[in-house]
Amino acid sequence: MNKLIGAIVCVNVCICLASCGGGGGSKSSLPKIGKVDIQMLSNEAELKKIYGVIEEKAGEHIKRMDEILLTVSSPSIERGRQNREDDFTMMIYYLYPKNKNKLYQVNYNSEGGWSENVCDIELARGVDAESFVLEEAMFDLSAFSADKLCRIVKDALAKHKDEKKYAVQYIKEIQIKDDEVSITIYSRLASNDVEQKQHYEADFDGDEIQ
Repeated sequence: MNKLIGAIVCVNVCICLASCGGGGGSKSSLPKIGKVDIQMLSNEAELKKIYGVIEEKAGEHIKRMDEILLTVSSPSIERGRQNREDDFTMMIYYLYPKNKNKLYQVNYNSEGGWSENVCDIELARGVDAESFVLEEAMFDLSAFSADKLCRIVKDALAKHKDEKKYAVQYIKEIQIKDDEVSITIYSRLASNDVEQKQHYEADFDGDEIQ
């Protein structure tokens, strides 16, 4: 386990690099998504496709990853905004090869498509800035796989999914960071339409973190 887990708490986009060449390139096998399916992160075939794109975009940097964040948002369900389309966002961060004191960010949004940026970092309170080495805070994604991710998602749903209790329920967010996977499930109670969220965490071996 990385000794610097949680050391990086905030990433600030500082330079837009739509055609920089410092990252994974602008082309990808993931086409622009039209209508977003809010259940896409619990769909095994769709999740494997997304994971394949993550590996493609990480490329040779796959052993120096900082964070992967997949998010599904439904403004109509979550905020009652019927005029807003559902949205999918993918954010991939890895060590910037041209400057090991910065991160490289590759983003995908279902509305806007792909973008790439070089990022500064901020450290958590209590981290010794003078001794901090960003490269040592990275994790190796090659130790993980799409099959392992799908298994963790199934375990999260097996623990929290309840079709009788909830009128709607879907995986809102998957975060991969520090050799761990964190899953957030968005739910609305069938009895009174109150919003709830369930959380599930597991390590790269698939063992739940209590």
